[in-house]
Amino acid sequence: MPGDQILTEGNHSGDFIKELVSPTLCFEQIKVTGGKFPAGSVLCYNAEKWQAPDAAADNFCVLFASVDATAADMPGNGLMRLAAVKADFLEWPDAMTEEDKAAIVEKMKAAHLLVQ
Repeated sequence: MPGDQILTEGNHSGDFIKELVSPTLCFEQIKVTGGKFPAGSVLCYNAEKWQAPDAAADNFCVLFASVDATAADMPGNGLMRLAAVKADFLEWPDAMTEEDKAAIVEKMKAAHLLVQ
């Protein structure tokens, strides 16, 4: 019909997961800070909180479900280890370069968090 809008949806919780070893081993409760993050966001650990990724960081996770931490720190569930995730479903900041993404993906391998 004329005037109909096409609506698109973002990732749903866990859409990015390809394979898990064990949910009890793979996930941790985390504290998220500094913005609004959709499911599948790659986050880094800094000052005891998880935030937008920085390629200089050493620890990374993938956020299981959307979290809005713009006004205050909020709890979330992070996929931390022993899993494979779908590269096309990961959420990255718009300004992040392909080189930085590749560096982060390499560091995620140390936790057996594989991007495929």
